[in-house]
Amino acid sequence: MSTLRTHLLGIAILAFGIQSANANYVDLTNKGSGSINQGTFVWADQRSTGSGVIDPFLHIHPQGNPDTESGFNTNFTPLPLDAENPTKAILLSSFGTVLLNGTPSIRFLLDINENLGGNDELLSLDNLQVYVSTNSSIPTLSALQNPLNATLIYDIDTGAPGTCTGTVQCIANASNGVALNAALQTGSGSGDMYFYLPAALFPSNTSGLYLYLYSSFGGLGGGYTVSDGFEEWARVDSPTAVPEPTTYAFVLSLVSSAVVLYKKRRSPESE
Repeated sequence: MSTLRTHLLGIAILAFGIQSANANYVDLTNKGSGSINQGTFVWADQRSTGSGVIDPFLHIHPQGNPDTESGFNTNFTPLPLDAENPTKAILLSSFGTVLLNGTPSIRFLLDINENLGGNDELLSLDNLQVYVSTNSSIPTLSALQNPLNATLIYDIDTGAPGTCTGTVQCIANASNGVALNAALQTGSGSGDMYFYLPAALFPSNTSGLYLYLYSSFGGLGGGYTVSDGFEEWARVDSPTAVPEPTTYAFVLSLVSSAVVLYKKRRSPESE
């Protein structure tokens, strides 16, 4: 199949959302949001997410195959797969919660950094798994996916723990994913997507638990491969509950109304 036909097929697939029994890609290439299993994916309308505002814990850059990349956070050295500094282990207790449609949730920020032009700005997120473990230095993906070493919290392809069998847990086949567009934001540090998981999925006792996030990109093919940029997952630097963007807008409208009313009462005409 030619590159053009492959790209057109990718567009056609995303136009229909790949909503079949086997696959579903949430399309965020024109903003918006969507859910897969218990995870919610929202285009990130937040520009001030640069240094000092977010806490990056996983940095992925293509090293072997330039079309795809994958990695997970760990303190093990050398870093596995395509992970590179500032990748690190991160405590589950360092994540705060936010309310998403009334549900306390843990929020992750994804910042993609792809070339612009010629559809290079498009990228697919194909595998996404979240684990917890008492070990901060898991060395390999197979070790991470072994239930003896880590507990699966979320898999974009299976949704819930306990649905996998065998000694290696839930190796994803890129059947579900998210389509992204780096051109919707202003480059590195601006953030491109929020990923939410219900806090109830995680252990209530977070003491000594490390959170692991494994992801891979570019597997959809066509115009959605990696274009030499790096991808970065981060904890938004807000360890306590914060309102969602719609709540910000509501609060801002109340503040604006109060200011107008105050000025009106202070104007000469009102005296």
